[in-house]
Amino acid sequence: AGVCLDVETRWNSTYLMLESALKLKRGFDMLAVEDDKYILELGKLDGVPTQSDWDYATAYTPILKFFYDATLKVSATRFVTGNAYLKEIF
Repeated sequence: AGVCLDVETRWNSTYLMLESALKLKRGFDMLAVEDDKYILELGKLDGVPTQSDWDYATAYTPILKFFYDATLKVSATRFVTGNAYLKEIF
């Protein structure tokens, strides 16, 4: 298992990225303590994830999952989905 990367043009990838990152949180925490290169590389960007970052990820992931699941339902190609999106929205 690994972390899915976010893709700007596919917002569902944000859900997949956060979901996989949350599963690997302990690994990220260990890297921050044990691997100087990890801190150096992320320091070039926004830094290592803070507790606040993890809290936001935990809060937003269930919300994004709702939209992820709805998108999968209405994006299906093997059956009619035109009526399915109304249940998800209303």
